[in-house]
Amino acid sequence: MQRFFLSVLPGIALLLSGCVSMPPDLAAGGPYRDITPDEAGDGRSDGQRVRWGGLVVQAVPQDGMTCFDMVGLALDRVGEPLDSDRSSGRFQACASGFYDPAIYSSGRHVTFTGRIEGTATQRIGEAEFSLPRLRADQVHLWPRRREIQYVPYPAPYYWDPFYDPYWRYRRLE
Repeated sequence: MQRFFLSVLPGIALLLSGCVSMPPDLAAGGPYRDITPDEAGDGRSDGQRVRWGGLVVQAVPQDGMTCFDMVGLALDRVGEPLDSDRSSGRFQACASGFYDPAIYSSGRHVTFTGRIEGTATQRIGEAEFSLPRLRADQVHLWPRRREIQYVPYPAPYYWDPFYDPYWRYRRLE
């Protein structure tokens, strides 16, 4: 029985590892160059296809398109921006269509795919910066992350699997 379990375990692990994959809209259209927004600021990377993501600073609707001012963050293996204090550089991403600024609000995680198209001048504080501009083909808004607080059962008392002393304080969703 133990041999059977040990022989089936790698197959189960392989099947479960396939459950976490990149959204199809972000996987299509590759290959993508491994260029950060900081590296693309010099203007020599124009026309390259990239996949960038980060935090929305603001979304500004214009005629027939919406431009996003972004703080670039590193992406994980499924294309979601990682929570980090280290930025890969600021950039501006413009996509055709209307993206509601109330939904794409400040602090949301968004990933874009598209081509680098020159630079845009952006005022941050009192200084003006030249940021790489991305012409986005795909815009993927990631769901908000919720923090889960784990409250351990107070040991070394008797453990009853059906008793939860904190049931009154949990929010049902």
